[in-house]
Amino acid sequence: MGINARVSTISEDGKENMDLEYYGKIKITQQIEDVIAARGGTGAGTEWGDGYYFITPRIHSRSEKWGWVNDSVFLACGKLTLHRRDDGSSISTVSYRIYKVE
Repeated sequence: MGINARVSTISEDGKENMDLEYYGKIKITQQIEDVIAARGGTGAGTEWGDGYYFITPRIHSRSEKWGWVNDSVFLACGKLTLHRRDDGSSISTVSYRIYKVE
């Protein structure tokens, strides 16, 4: 399945906003379907390298400190995690390990 997403994020120090645009591919497995359908308990999901989940993010920053990301190429792998709330509802989170290509 193709991925086409745009998100905003905050730097680790909480001071800088960055925009990410990314394309990629994810192979939907039973494990991924279970997370999307909220089947399982807190922590259920995939681990790094489980299945095929890769993106090519383009990162944009307006700050001088993070300006180097505007001219860099990145590759990333992803994972999904299910979290249960006290009220019984759930939320799925997406995490990425992003690597700069040198």
